[in-house]
Amino acid sequence: MTFAVITHVNHLNEGHDYLAYAPYVREMNLWFKHVDEVKIVAPLSKQTKTSIDLAYVHDKINFNSVPRIEFTNLLAFILSLFKLPVILIKIYRVCKASDH
Repeated sequence: MTFAVITHVNHLNEGHDYLAYAPYVREMNLWFKHVDEVKIVAPLSKQTKTSIDLAYVHDKINFNSVPRIEFTNLLAFILSLFKLPVILIKIYRVCKASDH
């Protein structure tokens, strides 16, 4: 079974591992034990790893990076509107290729 994860949580790439906010990753890792493949749609950050970041545990992770969106001010809102079509297309493709 292919499991899709669609999230706004910022992720980091360290070698072959993808890292994110540890409490969130722990919860996802519980679900990952029951699936054959994982497809993640999330923003990919270039920040360095911190003590609160944790790597996903699964042999077959397919990461699909999307632009980060925010609606904190008018300029960010307008820029985010232009990013939405790209994000929605990637989400659609991942959902179509996933079982759950």
